[in-house]
Amino acid sequence: MSINPLASKIASPYARALYDFSVEQNIMHQVTADFQNLYPFLVNVPTFLDYLSNPIVSRKKKRTSFNKDIKISTKFRNF
Repeated sequence: MSINPLASKIASPYARALYDFSVEQNIMHQVTADFQNLYPFLVNVPTFLDYLSNPIVSRKKKRTSFNKDIKISTKFRNF
């Protein structure tokens, strides 16, 4: 995870929106579990994050790979 202050500033509104969404939908436990599944995957497979960040790879291919390799809830995935 980045400790870049600019990245933190950019990520903060998205984190707040996800928090608010999970509270409104009453899915805080599911979102927490999804993060607990997602974090180790991104830490242990750093090339996957590089793949997702690669502008040459189409969004469709990224989405297909992400959905196949990472098991998270539909609401979290669609957020």
